[in-house]
Amino acid sequence: MYDYGELARIWEKYYSDFAPDTYTATTNLVPGKVFDILDFTLYQWPGHGVSKERTYQFIEGDYLKAEEYQDLIDDPSGYFLRVYFPRIFGTLKPFERMPILPLIHEIVLVPPGIIPFGTSEIQRALHIIMDAASEATRWAHRVRALNGSIMGKGYPTFSGGFSKALFDVVGDSLRGTRGVMMDIYRHPDELLEACERLTPFMVRAGVATGKGRNLICRLLTMQMRIRNRGTN
Repeated sequence: MYDYGELARIWEKYYSDFAPDTYTATTNLVPGKVFDILDFTLYQWPGHGVSKERTYQFIEGDYLKAEEYQDLIDDPSGYFLRVYFPRIFGTLKPFERMPILPLIHEIVLVPPGIIPFGTSEIQRALHIIMDAASEATRWAHRVRALNGSIMGKGYPTFSGGFSKALFDVVGDSLRGTRGVMMDIYRHPDELLEACERLTPFMVRAGVATGKGRNLICRLLTMQMRIRNRGTN
């Protein structure tokens, strides 16, 4: 999670030694430094809450309060940005004071709408996101190169995309097991509406990852054909 070169070396060695049927990318071996930068509190990971030999662990909690269902339903993106992110990323707490961007729709609303971005707290949080994004990009470049190296040898990918069941979106990371189970009885209508409201986001996530994976597979297939042509 901290040494991307070592991650690639070990992954290459595993496929060289055992030659499994399919290729499983290292997507779940996420870059630890990104979480250090963001002060991520939703999980513990090796060396940060658990020993270096253990995998990461989820810290369950009610990060979405029961009385906030309507806020999530009305504006999912805004809720995640201004409420959820400040609760799970310690360094992004200033996002609580972010403006409601869709309301900037008239010329007189532009100045007051962007003034919050001028505060030192929000600017500092934005710089932190930029640092985290740069680190995540370094990790992604190394992982993509690794994917190309192993899949270029003929290993088919294990999966074609990723999405998540809507009940799990609410139960896993927002309300927690206890909270969502109680909501089935105490707030069934709000829970169902929240799941329906999040459906388009999960559909788009699955389609986007599937398209990205298919593009990589096509490029690798072309690369293999060119390589084989040169060998022949």
